[in-house]
This record gives sequence, C-alpha cells and structure tokens, in this order.
Amino acid sequence: MISAPTPSRSKWLTPGILLIAAGMFGFQVIDLMNFGIDDLFIVLRVCANVLAGFGFVYNRDEFIEGYSDWLWIVLLLPILSMLGTGDPMAAMWAAKSLSLVFGILTLVMLFLLALEFFREREDRSVIASLAVLALASSAPFAAWSVGALETTLCAFLFSLAVWCILRSDRFSAPKGSLTLNLFAGVVLGLSLLTRPEAVLHVAMLIGVLLLLLRWKLRSVAAVAMPIIFIFGAFLIWRWQTYHALLPNTFTAKTGSAAGGLFLGTKYYLASVASTLGPLLILIGFGFLWFRSEWRKLVLLLSFILSTTIFTIYAGGDWMPAARFLIPVVPLLILIAIRGGVIAVRRVCDLCPQSLARAAPNA
Repeated sequence: MISAPTPSRSKWLTPGILLIAAGMFGFQVIDLMNFGIDDLFIVLRVCANVLAGFGFVYNRDEFIEGYSDWLWIVLLLPILSMLGTGDPMAAMWAAKSLSLVFGILTLVMLFLLALEFFREREDRSVIASLAVLALASSAPFAAWSVGALETTLCAFLFSLAVWCILRSDRFSAPKGSLTLNLFAGVVLGLSLLTRPEAVLHVAMLIGVLLLLLRWKLRSVAAVAMPIIFIFGAFLIWRWQTYHALLPNTFTAKTGSAAGGLFLGTKYYLASVASTLGPLLILIGFGFLWFRSEWRKLVLLLSFILSTTIFTIYAGGDWMPAARFLIPVVPLLILIAIRGGVIAVRRVCDLCPQSLARAAPNA
C-alpha cells in the first residue's frame, strides 16, 4: 500500500516542489512579460488626472466613472507620484510590477490556504506545495500577474478572505473568532473597491454564513460591519463625485439577452478549461465523500458560484486569458487538489485488495 509522505520526506519534498513552482512561474512571467491590455492606459490616465489635481476622471471636468478598479488606482498613485516622470511606459512597468507582487502574494496565500484546508493531514505541506505548483503552472494566471490590472489583487483579497473565514469557522464555530471576522470584513470591504461584481461574492458569502453554516448573528455582524463601513463610505463618495451608484463601465457592458448568456456560458467553460487544464478531471472527485469537510467546500463554492453567475450574466469578457475567472482559480485548484487526494487514496485502498485476489493464482 502506498503511504503518505513521512514528515522527514516532507522536509525536502515540499521545498523541492515549491522550487519547481517558482521556476515554472518565473519562466512564464518572463515569456509573458509583454502581455497587456490597453485598459491599463485608462487607469494610468485617471491616475495622471488625480495627480494633476483634476480628480478621478478620464476627461478633465467630465465627472463620469470610466473605470471599475478604484482601489487599484489608489495603490498605483503613490508609486506613480514617486516616479514623477510622466512617462507612460515607466508607469506601465510600475503597474506590471505591482500586479506581479500580488500574483506572488496570491501564490503564498494559496499555500497558507491549502495548509488550513488540509489541516488534518500530516502531509498537508506537500499537498499545499502541489496546489502552488498547479497555480504557478497556469499560463492565464501568469499572464495576469504581469497584466498590470487589478486581477491578481482581487485573487489575493478573495484568497485571504476565505483563509480568515476558514480559520474562524474552525476555532470557534458557529460564532467564529471576532478578530478574524473583523479582518475578513475589512478584506471583503476592500474587494468591493476593486471589482464591481465583488458585491455578489460578499452577498452570497453572508448568506452562506447565516443560512448554511449557521453562524450566530453577532458573528456575521462582525464580518458585515467593516464591509458596510468601507463600502458605505465609498458609495457616498461615488454619489457626490459622479451622481451614480454604479460605475459607467459596469452599466455599459452588462446584459442578460439570450445571446449574451450563451456567450457567457461559452466563455466560462473555456476559462475553466484553460486555467485548470488536466486538473479539470479531478474537480468532480473534489466533491465526493465531503461529509466531514462540507463547511469548507461550501465556503469555496460561494465564491465560485457567484463568479459563475456574474460571468454568464455579463456575457463573458472580451479580454483574453480568462480574466473574470482568475480571482477564484486558487479556490478551484483547492477543490481539484482535494479530488486528487481522494483519487489517490481510493486507488491505494484498492491495491491491497487486488493483490489479495491475485495471490491464489500466482
């Protein structure tokens, strides 16, 4: 019977896998370094207008929210202010560097998230390193890690929020840990300033905590209060600035016509296939024998399902490399890795039985 790696083996196996993951990610980043979308220059123009004192606008004196990534712009502002060159190419490389930082942080966060998800297993560090290898091997993720837009920032925030909720649910379910709940609320509140569809993720997560995980109301309130404070303040600012509650980019691009739903479904399925590759085979196994881990799977599914709904409703995306799916790819990989663990375990359980049946005929 095949056994799990022993602790002594894990000491060298885990760093070995992580080293391979770093190499694969690094080579892909170098190869895809020139990947980019011209939407970046919308962001850079807004940044230039802010630094020039004209506010968060694309055209001076025209107060329309022509962007959908306010937090990304805010994070870029101090960097561009320090550069102070006015060179758009320098600004572009600064944005690429920042997206790469959040791509690396997402890989680190996935490792910690996998350690938490597989906390009952002695070989959890090896499994976590395999999850990192899977994400580092994803070409769409590597592309958006140098894409200079908010995609990897959103992936990092979602992964961090799930990690906080998982740990809180483990330590003191159903009430959760107050500190972790408040921190998760802050992270989720920041995600609302990063992408407009994050509203759907947060709403579905709150529903899951209340209705499925049966968290106490005060614990859910600890998550919700920072969200309400952060997003409420932002909505007040948005209304005073643009006299609108939704960004113009969102209202102009979304629709629910039958043709849009078809395109959205096609885009979603293609995105799942391109980001997961062969791991897609293991997704189904990830939902088997889930009785002892259903709480963890439900948390992951709340983000994945809300992404599915938004992507299909929006009719997909014109940008390449599965942009809409990237923020939840780490969560999909966790489910796929769980499927791989289950598949290996079942094969190992069958091996002794097969040998026993073959022995009398030997």
